[in-house]
Amino acid sequence: MPEIKHSELSEYLKTLKTLKPEAAPSVFFLWGDEYLCRIMFDTVINYLLTEKQKEIEYELLEGEDAVIPVIMERLSTYSIFQNKRVVAVKNAPLFIPPGSVAPAGFTAEDIEQLKVLVEKGFPENHYLIMTAPMANRQRLLFKTLKEAGVMINCTAPKGIRKADQAEKTELLRFTMKEILDRTGKGIEGYAFNTLTGMTGFDSATFADNLEKLVAFIGNRDTITAADVQSIVKRTKQDALFELNNAVSDRKPD
Repeated sequence: MPEIKHSELSEYLKTLKTLKPEAAPSVFFLWGDEYLCRIMFDTVINYLLTEKQKEIEYELLEGEDAVIPVIMERLSTYSIFQNKRVVAVKNAPLFIPPGSVAPAGFTAEDIEQLKVLVEKGFPENHYLIMTAPMANRQRLLFKTLKEAGVMINCTAPKGIRKADQAEKTELLRFTMKEILDRTGKGIEGYAFNTLTGMTGFDSATFADNLEKLVAFIGNRDTITAADVQSIVKRTKQDALFELNNAVSDRKPD
């Protein structure tokens, strides 16, 4: 099945409605920017389940339960009270960097067992949704998940090229639209530029500050540059991030 960008998810979900149920993906895997993953995660959940269905057909595994053995047990369980079973885990360490120690519940043996289960297939109307900080397309698990479901790329560009900067700006505009559409507020163009100038391109920081601005303006409809300057602290760290990226990529220039 496909690998898509976060901005393509809504259109992709529309196409799924035209497919037979057995042709729909049983796995939704999202990785990359934490804020984008959170928004896309909610989009997938809302596609699969109504608010009423979430009460009995949805299980978000957290803490000690958010490990592969429990995930597999939940996915393999039938219930006469459920038409669907949606099992979800956030920030799963499925693809740790080489040389790192795998946490308990995500060892190489656990990963292999999950891969076998995905290849075998889940019971009918059982779905797995997972988010992760990173992914590795070269790993067999990635390829197995992709064969069974849809891979949703939520990564943000790290470079300083003009194209990277444009993509970062588009990411923030996407984040802004989601928040403003939900709250019914607007923002002046100069206010957007002021906000990005103070926070940089970190989407989580940008979103948090935009939520604060929405609360700050109260009954007013539009966020102004003066509002931004009144309550937002300068947290821009792009220069530091760019330096770290350059060192990591061995680009002394």
